[in-house]
Amino acid sequence: MALVLMVAACHGSSRPTYDDKLIAPEAKGLKLGTATLADVQKAFPDVTVDKDKSLGGDKIVEYNDKKAIAFDAPNGTSGHIVDGVLVNLHVHEPNACSWLIKTMDGLDGSRSCPGNRKTGKSRDNATAYYCASLGDRVVAIECDHDGYDYHIMSIR
Repeated sequence: MALVLMVAACHGSSRPTYDDKLIAPEAKGLKLGTATLADVQKAFPDVTVDKDKSLGGDKIVEYNDKKAIAFDAPNGTSGHIVDGVLVNLHVHEPNACSWLIKTMDGLDGSRSCPGNRKTGKSRDNATAYYCASLGDRVVAIECDHDGYDYHIMSIR
């Protein structure tokens, strides 16, 4: 009986799948792990792009010790592309937490994040931190007074 309860408890804590419904409307459909530089440029036509020298640019640009492409849009959206795909995205949106809490707070497993950081929403709903599953990786999704932050973490 105890084994059945333990298996059920583990199953209930599996993270939700990172899919289109977990992408904030202000992110314009840019999905981590699949969106490319062309997708970013389509979503934000006035974006400024900096590439690492090894990728045809004139600067040293890295993200998590990997050669990268960094971008900044005039509206405050920024992020990094590594190995051709989007791995981190900050979307400037002052009221970000209301959408994120409404979308993630009730999802089973959304608080099952690696590490010991406090998950869920803050008491005043001014910040929140959740996770979703992207295959063998984890997407951390958080918000504060400035906007949303999405980034891919490894489970290791």
